[in-house]
Amino acid sequence: MVSSLALGWGAIYASRTCLYPLFPVIAADLGISSAQAGFLAGFYFVLYTLFQIPAGLLMDRVGTKRCLTAGYVLSSFALVGTAIWGNGYAELLFFFGAQGFCWVSTRKVQHNTL
Repeated sequence: MVSSLALGWGAIYASRTCLYPLFPVIAADLGISSAQAGFLAGFYFVLYTLFQIPAGLLMDRVGTKRCLTAGYVLSSFALVGTAIWGNGYAELLFFFGAQGFCWVSTRKVQHNTL
């Protein structure tokens, strides 16, 4: 179980951190400003922060295994959605927010498990 947690966490962490160096390229491609690109990263962390307590409550109610599985699956869909449908600022905002929401559920489970 620890190895699957580590692999899942590593994949999600890598997907999150690999986008930040690409923000200048993404901004130029989509025609958005540097401030808007920075807001994408900020929006991710705002949702991550806002859902800390609700994710913990959900985990207590539903169980860690279900939360972990759902978090990994939904985060994967959000990452694929960013790649396929992230053709505009609103779409990127949605998928970055979804990744922030999903990431919090996996992080809380990992901290409780390990």
